[in-house]
Amino acid sequence: MALRIFWTQFAKDKLNEIFQRSCLKNDWEYAQNLVTKISLHSKIKTSRYWPKINITSKTCIFLIYKKYKIVYWVNTELDCIEIVNVFDCLQNPHKIMEM
Repeated sequence: MALRIFWTQFAKDKLNEIFQRSCLKNDWEYAQNLVTKISLHSKIKTSRYWPKINITSKTCIFLIYKKYKIVYWVNTELDCIEIVNVFDCLQNPHKIMEM
């Protein structure tokens, strides 16, 4: 059974920040491609690996795509994967706690 993937507003905002920063450093097409790949990576990897994870509570799990950490948890009550943060690993690591 495949779980739905739900992006929290916080995670969407972080993905938008990544897009905006990437537009400043690169061009729009590169930024759009990066954000699309982060989204697809999270969808493919979480769907593939979630059945192998024994989760009984709100345990956060993360994936790495390039220099970005995609933080999610499996919501067994709603049968969905909630992506809660997309974190640029070049930042201060303590900032990840702001989610």
